[in-house]
Amino acid sequence: DNAFPIAFGVDDANVYWSTGWEPLLSPRVTAVAKDGGVSSTWPGPGCDVTGSIVADDDYLYAPCVSSSAWGLGQYPKDGGAMTDPAQGHTGSETVVDSNDNLYWAGNGGIWKKAPGQAAIQVVADDVITFAVDSAGLYWWGLAREIHSTSAATIATAEVPLGCLAADGTALYWLDTNAQTLDVAPHGGAPSVLLNGLSQPSAIAVDDGFVYAVGVFKQHHSVVRAPKDGGAPEVLYTGGSVAWLGLDDAAIYTTDTRFNADATMTMYVVRVVKPAR
Repeated sequence: DNAFPIAFGVDDANVYWSTGWEPLLSPRVTAVAKDGGVSSTWPGPGCDVTGSIVADDDYLYAPCVSSSAWGLGQYPKDGGAMTDPAQGHTGSETVVDSNDNLYWAGNGGIWKKAPGQAAIQVVADDVITFAVDSAGLYWWGLAREIHSTSAATIATAEVPLGCLAADGTALYWLDTNAQTLDVAPHGGAPSVLLNGLSQPSAIAVDDGFVYAVGVFKQHHSVVRAPKDGGAPEVLYTGGSVAWLGLDDAAIYTTDTRFNADATMTMYVVRVVKPAR
């Protein structure tokens, strides 16, 4: 089994992922219920399903890239065939906000599609990775600067794909060059929450903590740092840890490990959040 994770996401009920393997002809999207119940699989759409998987009440959304075309895959939760509501507007990340607006980064911008609307609009340019909260949009692009809809420049950093997060009161990011986890309160100056995190790949927030995936103390780990300062905690250490999702009770991630015969096995991992 040469599976490795190329897309990942969670919602209230399920964990979703897509894996790549040889031949890379038609990766599937798979779901497993968080309670350990029934799993589901969507047929391979004939393209690579990559990046973040997000969900609303009726659909999953994920970037879909093939040798001849790209778009934003829409997967009915009832198991129907994938459709492409935004052909030619590929996305590296997808977000559904509290009003069911669909956003994705692609073609150098942030694109938006309102629920029930066919029109697609670009809401920002020069975008590689982005985040959305109730206060606005935030993005990092080719200028190596973090911007928002309400501030010209928040910080200069080197932010990998998937390493911006916002919670309505502050923006959080992982900086590859500085090997830090940083925070900037909306309207305030940046500061460092965590030092020494290299090879970052994912970030997420809840009410009290910021969670990050990267190499910390020489191990691929999921680490959390209190938003109000304090010592970080290592919640999970594995072989090659990537991706990150949260709910009220647990964190979800993937861990890919090499076997003795040089094949790889991917694990979908659930870790109960420790009490503070």
